[in-house]
Amino acid sequence: MVKFFPRSLKGDASQWFYNFPTGSIDSFKSLVKVFMDKYKHNIKEKNIVIELCTMRRGDDETLEKYIP
Repeated sequence: MVKFFPRSLKGDASQWFYNFPTGSIDSFKSLVKVFMDKYKHNIKEKNIVIELCTMRRGDDETLEKYIP
């Protein structure tokens, strides 16, 4: 996974990754945390309210299956 991660980065994110000092990230889990802290503001959140308002139970769906 670590070998594919840098290849998936473009522009700013690629420069950010390659400017880390050698040995500053000790695991993929650490890399994910640092990356998410830096770029999580770019993730588009789903509009939960609209999603909830448009939710419908299927004709063949029991209430028990609809509400887990």
